[in-house]
Amino acid sequence: MTMLPLLVALVVLLASGGLALLAHRRARLATAIGTVGGVLGCGVAMLPVARTMLYGQVGLVRVAWQEPTQDLMLGIDALSAFFLAPVLVLGALAAVYGRSYLLASGARKSLGAPTCAFTVLLAAMITVVVARSAILFLVAWEAMTLASYVLVTFDHEEAAVRRAGFIYLVAAHVGEACLLAMFLILDNRAGGLGFDAFASMAAPSAGTATLLFLLAMVGFGIKAGFLPFHVWLPEAHAAAPSHVSALMSGVMIKLGLYGVLRVTTFLPAATW
Repeated sequence: MTMLPLLVALVVLLASGGLALLAHRRARLATAIGTVGGVLGCGVAMLPVARTMLYGQVGLVRVAWQEPTQDLMLGIDALSAFFLAPVLVLGALAAVYGRSYLLASGARKSLGAPTCAFTVLLAAMITVVVARSAILFLVAWEAMTLASYVLVTFDHEEAAVRRAGFIYLVAAHVGEACLLAMFLILDNRAGGLGFDAFASMAAPSAGTATLLFLLAMVGFGIKAGFLPFHVWLPEAHAAAPSHVSALMSGVMIKLGLYGVLRVTTFLPAATW
């Protein structure tokens, strides 16, 4: 039961995004659907977050899947809850403010796509934090990248915005290539793609552990804007709509830090 509200929240966010996309010819209706869905989804998802933070409750749901992906798993623990709380609070606030922003700045544009992208971004960030299998994590990470790219390039008529979006997309996929390499190495050692398999595998050698940590630092560090991997950050945040920039700088880049912390739970303490 702990995970049920999170699953409901994901359905609400994705469904409201789909409905907003269908209503793209009616800007006020599309943005209203997205706003209600964003606030409702974030509010529902806060229930298990609060229970985990206050009472230490944890949850796990496993969806049987075929090879080679193996089972898809979602779970919540203290680390997930700590990062989910600001995602949900800021996500709900940005959803409310974003409607006014889009209606004011996009009078001649279809607002179904950016509204849908915003709710998909929220759903993807939630999934990133609660994913407990490498495949699900990477799919959510990619969805987060693509949805934020659509939002960053909202004013794509401007050359500077298109350039900022291109740099962001390239940098993000360089990072994702590092994450893919990291998970492949973990899979090779653990014999599975679940985080539970990573946590219970035999301790890797110092060299392998260092390689895994460096891949995590580059892969997640690009998204987090760590020096010197922050080349995309100034231009993308300046180009994005203000509510999207707030969400990206306030919580999305912090998910890079979450990723680093999560990976360290799979590795032994480094002597250095």
